[in-house]
Amino acid sequence: MKALLSNLTFSRILKLVLSIILIAQSFYVKDIMTGIAGFILLAMAIFNIGCCGAIAGFFYWKFEGCSNGQCMISSHPFSSMIYFAVIGALVSSLFKRKNKETLG
Repeated sequence: MKALLSNLTFSRILKLVLSIILIAQSFYVKDIMTGIAGFILLAMAIFNIGCCGAIAGFFYWKFEGCSNGQCMISSHPFSSMIYFAVIGALVSSLFKRKNKETLG
């Protein structure tokens, strides 16, 4: 838990505050999509991950998505966003800089 909350930056605190506001707003207006967006933003703040993959997934669904609903990934915006977010996290982990201490 200590490792998850270390390295608090302005962007992580902003994501955390905005996610709490979105979750509260979803209960107030009884909108499940706002709640899901709030929980996704909360996970991004806790685990310190970016959202470029999720944004790319949304635009992929919006402009290239499956119109008949038979495609597993591109038929729903959240499945497309989750898929692209995972791919983005995997690709970005390939380019992380190693510490000089771990290089030995």
